Amino acid sequence: MFPILLQGHINPMLQLADVLHERGLAITVLHTHFNVLNPALRPEFQFVVVPDGVPSDVAASGSFIDIIDTMNAAMEAGIRRPSAASSSWCSGTRGSPRSLA
Repeated sequence: MFPILLQGHINPMLQLADVLHERGLAITVLHTHFNVLNPALRPEFQFVVVPDGVPSDVAASGSFIDIIDTMNAAMEAGIRRPSAASSSWCSGTRGSPRSLA
């Protein structure tokens, strides 16, 4: 799970993560230094800091659109293609992922 850097988005994302975890899923939360989360509040989750790729001059500009555009470009460069297990689930060749119902 990767929350957008606004507090109003982080809280609902963590609430969803709580529900998914209660149903047996392992949760990894990616976050930037900009929106540092306290891992002690949810010790059952794994928290991973990823670089946001936002230069200090862009961050200092206060332009939310420029910050998001810069972060999106930086994140796209670091995203991997799904693993073989994920790809096979998506293509329907390996059974079904765990039901959340």
